[in-house]
Amino acid sequence: MPPPTLSDVARSYRLFLGRQVESGLVASQHVATTDSLWSLVERVWASPEARRRRIGEAAEAIAGMDDRAAASPACTPGQLAQMLETVEADWARRGFGACHDRLLRDEPRYDPKSLKWDLARRLAAGAEEAAGLRQRIAETGAALDPAASVAVFGEHAFRLAGAITAGRYLAVEPGPDAAAVARRAIEAHGLAAAEATTIGAFRQGARGCDLFYSTMALQYAPPPVAYALLGRALEQVAPGGLACFQLACQLHDYRFDAEAYLAGDGRAPDGELHALPQHHVLALLERHEFAPIEVRPDGRLGELGVSYVFLARRRS
Repeated sequence: MPPPTLSDVARSYRLFLGRQVESGLVASQHVATTDSLWSLVERVWASPEARRRRIGEAAEAIAGMDDRAAASPACTPGQLAQMLETVEADWARRGFGACHDRLLRDEPRYDPKSLKWDLARRLAAGAEEAAGLRQRIAETGAALDPAASVAVFGEHAFRLAGAITAGRYLAVEPGPDAAAVARRAIEAHGLAAAEATTIGAFRQGARGCDLFYSTMALQYAPPPVAYALLGRALEQVAPGGLACFQLACQLHDYRFDAEAYLAGDGRAPDGELHALPQHHVLALLERHEFAPIEVRPDGRLGELGVSYVFLARRRS
């Protein structure tokens, strides 16, 4: 392929940077130092300026696609009870399903023949995750008390138990089978302060905690169920305690209707992905007397939509 021309440089700048090239000298330097048009495209597209421009465009697009009525958690008490029963049964049977696996597709799959290796690997990954969580808490000016009670909800919720010093660590797993795996990990690795339970038991019980943490979990529940589960978790955080959780707030072309869902519309046997709009999450935090500290977008959903990590402290 022949080297790029001055015209190619100008077009790349307009396309990826939205502006003209600074000067003929700069354009000539690009021509002299790239061996093909694709090398030029890659250089300009990957530049920090182009990346910042894409972030700005993405932020504008996110605001434009925010449909506040697309995924209301509103439903009748009877509908909520039916959804909770259905979702908990599905999670007990298959965890969060294939949708969860697809979003973790870059993570090597577990070997069912070597559970010991699997558990050790999960704890090692959890240690890195716990370090990030501790840093985020420290940035608020707080620190996690060694005697604190921690509740973590999600698949393999036991994963942080070896890295977070806590007086009590509760791994809230999707169902009985997952909780049994968690108990084996806890026993095999001597995590004396940790225990495991199911989301059903956690929802129906009353066990206070100083930190509630959840990632890659709540987004697999329909909006009314995610709202109810998150509300139940927030209720159990002690005054002055923290909640740090991630969930999807926008999915492209997504709508939810409780009656239609219970009739089978939107149900998927291999797992579902749902969204809870951000204003409902913030209203729920206020309802339970939490002061938001920060709301950060993250890239866990990739091209599917936008999820956020919320960090909030319960008022004393």
